[in-house]
Amino acid sequence: MKIRHWNYLAFALASSQLAFVSNAIAGGSVPDCDYTKLVVNAPSTVNLVAQGESSGSVEGTDKELGYLRYKCSSGKLVIDTKNNVRIRKGYQFNLTNGSVNEVILNGDQEANITEVTASEFDLSVYGAATSQVSGSTEYLSVTADGDVDVDASELKAKKVKVRINGSGQVKVHTSETLDAQANGSGRIEYSGVPKHLKASFNGSGSISSTQ
Repeated sequence: MKIRHWNYLAFALASSQLAFVSNAIAGGSVPDCDYTKLVVNAPSTVNLVAQGESSGSVEGTDKELGYLRYKCSSGKLVIDTKNNVRIRKGYQFNLTNGSVNEVILNGDQEANITEVTASEFDLSVYGAATSQVSGSTEYLSVTADGDVDVDASELKAKKVKVRINGSGQVKVHTSETLDAQANGSGRIEYSGVPKHLKASFNGSGSISSTQ
């Protein structure tokens, strides 16, 4: 009985050590890619500085880092995971790219996008993703679908277009024009004093000024 007990204990210790190793936080590099469009499907925190040369790093558990998949083609970088895997911890991406002008978040992401200077910037957010954006641009387009939260009030834009579906919230800043449409119970809040305002509703949504 003692030998069996010892074997069981040794097996339990070995299993716990393997579990600890697989759950240990590790880091890696995002493959080099000359992109202007970023698509993130992996559950993650994304810190994107829209300045400088394209580079990136990622943190996650050893096991989950092995699930990551990258695709770079035609000026687009897609960050995804293998099919039919369960992601528990998620990832943290730290990216820089002064050429990026479009970001798409699909699912469970939290993005912080800073120092935007592109003349046009497109942001599409789906599922339960959240995003904060700052910088300046001539034209901003936001598409939000689901229970999303987009705060682009610190992105100083001249012309803004917003389309929201579902129960999410979008905050923007505009100085010239705002073309806003809220479907469902979505809310759009804007700062600034646009010279031209076009607003439409379908459902119980709202479009309001924070001035």
